[in-house]
Order: sequence, then C-alpha cells, then structure tokens
Amino acid sequence: MKNITIDFISSSNIYVNIDGERIDDIAEVIIEIKKENETFRFQKAVQKEQKQLNNINNTAKNMPQWRSIHKAAEELKAEDPNTAISEWRIRELVAKGEISYTNDNKGKLVDLNEIRHYFNNKKRSVVNTNTKIKAIY
Repeated sequence: MKNITIDFISSSNIYVNIDGERIDDIAEVIIEIKKENETFRFQKAVQKEQKQLNNINNTAKNMPQWRSIHKAAEELKAEDPNTAISEWRIRELVAKGEISYTNDNKGKLVDLNEIRHYFNNKKRSVVNTNTKIKAIY
C-alpha cells in the first residue's frame, strides 16, 4: 500500500507525494472531495506543449554559442555597454588556453557561454586595505 499525500498550496498549485517523494511529472491532477451536500474540486493542469517548450528552451540555453572573437566582444558589449571584457582580453584568454576555441575557415570561434561562465566563476582575491605600516628602528 502506498502513502499518498496532497499539499494544497492554492487552487491551481497542488503537490502530490507518493511515499514521501514529490511527483513533478504530472500533466494533470483532478481531485474531488465529496462531503454530504458539497463537492470540492481542485485541478492542476500543465499543457504538454508548454512542458515541451520549456524542455526545448532549457536545452537551447546549454548549447554552445559559437562566435568569432570580434563578434563575441561585440555581443558582450551590446549586453553590457560598460563591460571591461574587450576583444583583446578574449584573444589573451584563448592564447593562454583559459577558454577553448575551434577553428573555421575564417579564424577562431569561441563559445560565448564559456566566456560568460569564465568571468562569472573566476576566483577573485581580496586585498586587505586595513594594513598598517610599522616603523622599523
């Protein structure tokens, strides 16, 4: 026998748990509770098309966005006009092997997502500015 619990968050948001494990892949849930002269009906519906669209969007976010180094710098500049990431800096990262690239007939292509990831996750060192200079006699 399975233990089924239902958490009613709102009339359109219902969580179903079977043996303590939440079921997230439910396309539609209809729950009717009948009391002597009353009937309560709760429904949670997710359109299959919307679910498929979400899966496609998540896959597209993870796909490489190959750009020439020049175009990558232009796109980063368009996203953030005040960015300090220049074409020269991207070329330097490629030369040092800190970001990967591939060659095509016209030159090197870099993944825009990898550049973003590099700068979002790069370790930063903190400089202690509260040091005092001691005189040595």
